[in-house]
Amino acid sequence: MKVYYCCTTYKSFDLAYDSVLAALRSTLVPDQIIILDNSGGQCTPHLQPLTEKFSNVFIWPQSKNNLSHAWNTTFQNIAEDYIINANDDIQVEPYTIERMVYAAETNPKQILFAGDGTSGNAFSLFLLTQKGYNTIGKFDERFDPAYFEDNDYARRSLIKGYSIQSVIGATYQHVGSSTLKKYTPQEMDIHHNAFRANAAYYIQKWGGKPHEEIYETAFNN
Repeated sequence: MKVYYCCTTYKSFDLAYDSVLAALRSTLVPDQIIILDNSGGQCTPHLQPLTEKFSNVFIWPQSKNNLSHAWNTTFQNIAEDYIINANDDIQVEPYTIERMVYAAETNPKQILFAGDGTSGNAFSLFLLTQKGYNTIGKFDERFDPAYFEDNDYARRSLIKGYSIQSVIGATYQHVGSSTLKKYTPQEMDIHHNAFRANAAYYIQKWGGKPHEEIYETAFNN
C-alpha cells in the first residue's frame, strides 16, 4: 500500500510550504508528496528546498492553471488507490492522513472521503480512490480555473450511488481564500468573471444551482 498526498498551489507558496511540512509530520507519512504547480513555474524557487531536503517530495509543473486539470493529473499518473488531494491553504493534523486511509481501507464499497471540516462540496481535503475515479470519470476541466468542479463531481457521484463520506476526526487547519487575497485588481476581475461563467455552466449542465439540480443526466455534456 502506498499513500500519495497531492497539494495544488497557484500563488500561496508560503502556505503550500507549511501544508507539505504538516503532511511530513503525520503519523502516517505519505510515500510521496506531490506539489501540483499551477503557477507556471513560479512556485519552484519557494518550494524546491523541500524537494532537496525530503526525498519523498516532488514538484509537478502543470500545463495550465486549472484545478480540475491538476486533480486529473494525479489520477492519470498515479496507479494507487490512496491518493489524497489538498488545497495549499490547509494543514492536516498529525493523525488526519492515517484516519483517512483507514476509512478507505475499512469501507471498500465507498469511493470518496472528505476531511472532517470540509464544508458543503468544497474539496479542501479529499481521498478519491482510483476505483472511484474510474467509475465517475474525469473532473470537468470546463470549470476554469476553479469553482463548481467539486459540486459537479459530487453530483455525478451521487447519481452513480455514492455519497461523500466525511471522516470523523480527520481534521485540518484551513486559512481560506488565501489565493484570492494575493490577486491583483485585474486578477480579481478575471476571477469574478470566471466564477459567474462557471455558475452559469453548472446551471446549464444540471438544470439548477448546487442542491437545486433537476437533471439526472448532464445536459449537452
